[in-house]
Amino acid sequence: TLVDKAQQQYDQRQASVLRRKIRKEQFDLQDLLTQIRKMRKMGSLSEVVGMVPGGRRLAGADGSDEASLVRMEAIILSMTPQERSRPEIINGSRRRRIARGSGVHVRHVNDVLRQLRTLRKMMKSVMKMRQAGRRVNLDHMMRMMR
Repeated sequence: TLVDKAQQQYDQRQASVLRRKIRKEQFDLQDLLTQIRKMRKMGSLSEVVGMVPGGRRLAGADGSDEASLVRMEAIILSMTPQERSRPEIINGSRRRRIARGSGVHVRHVNDVLRQLRTLRKMMKSVMKMRQAGRRVNLDHMMRMMR
């Protein structure tokens, strides 16, 4: 069921473009926005996580995970195309403008930017491990990112 839903949202061409961007370390906020939207099309986050074996323990029963995805999408949509593709240009005044535009606090904008940095770091580590011929242990990767 989870695989079926995922296959409905992704085509091979999009997947290869995304892989190429990850390999070249060019994953940006626009890519993150696209992935968030595709996840949301699959159903609520708790439904999707519930399809994963053992995932019900991880799913937030209060819907806070779903709310954070909505907030993240609003924050990214409040950015200019240039800011989405080059988040390193986002300084303090831009963060305040983005926060006002999305109706959140500046700390939420900082959280999204921090999550992108963490995601990029994790992707870079996974690519290095794959190039070295090692299998990727996601639990180990999550511990490394903390």
